[in-house]
Amino acid sequence: MAAESADAARWLTDARRRKLADLFGRYRSNSKAVAGTILIGLLIVVGVFGPLFVSLEQANALDVANRFQPPGPAHPMGTDHLGRDVLLRIVLGARISLYIGGLSVGIATAAGVPLGAVAGYVGGNVDDTIMRTMDILMSFPPILLALTVVAVLGPSLTNAMIAIGVTYVPYFARVTRSEVVSVVEEDFVEAARALGERDSRVLFWEVLPNAAAPIIVQASISLAFAILAAAGLSFLGLGAQPPQPSWGLMIRQSKQYLAQAPWMAIFPGLGIATTVLGFNLLGDGIRDVLDPTMSAELGAENE
Repeated sequence: MAAESADAARWLTDARRRKLADLFGRYRSNSKAVAGTILIGLLIVVGVFGPLFVSLEQANALDVANRFQPPGPAHPMGTDHLGRDVLLRIVLGARISLYIGGLSVGIATAAGVPLGAVAGYVGGNVDDTIMRTMDILMSFPPILLALTVVAVLGPSLTNAMIAIGVTYVPYFARVTRSEVVSVVEEDFVEAARALGERDSRVLFWEVLPNAAAPIIVQASISLAFAILAAAGLSFLGLGAQPPQPSWGLMIRQSKQYLAQAPWMAIFPGLGIATTVLGFNLLGDGIRDVLDPTMSAELGAENE
């Protein structure tokens, strides 16, 4: 009996290793996943390590005598209307974008995934109540719902994260519920119930791990839209507040100087566009890696 158990454990370990090796191989061969990883990796390097060399005081240092300087050796991305170096502000803005995107998606995941999991697993009136509430939230345009939350709580970086997180809760709930509904029909779930495991353990230890793939994809794609929404709120004056160098706030401050100093808007705009592109590519790549059948079906449709 002990030998059989050891053989079974070795077989399971080998199977997991083969699965991980297969996933890693598909990941390396997926151009979208690799391109997205490179873009997001560069953003993380800039966001994490850049502020170690650039302080907020340096980024906000005024030099009115050199304002509106075009990109050059002294200022690679030029200066703004107050003579502040645009490159230094872009570097600090990267950390703020990652901070907003990560925490807002974390809020949406922490609230939406359990709600969707419970709705899909329990069903009945619980499912109807939770999902109809999510439908009500989804009936509002995301930016309008975020604006409403920020208007109630007040404009600030923290409140912007909360607003964006609340906006994306229904999306995570719906994705999770849809996957849980299909997973609970699998034989291993019935086996776990037959062994007398509690519903909470079955749901969070058996069902959710096997429903993680679409949730991961949703999280990576939501990061892109969260950063874009945060930039929009900052542009409207409801997100990050001065002296924080948010990319959206930088574009807001540049709108009256577009003809005189277009680089004030171009470089933060490129930062937002590159970040959104990177997370979208990463999300599409992860989807193809975790669900190759979906990729094959899309390819067959295109043919």
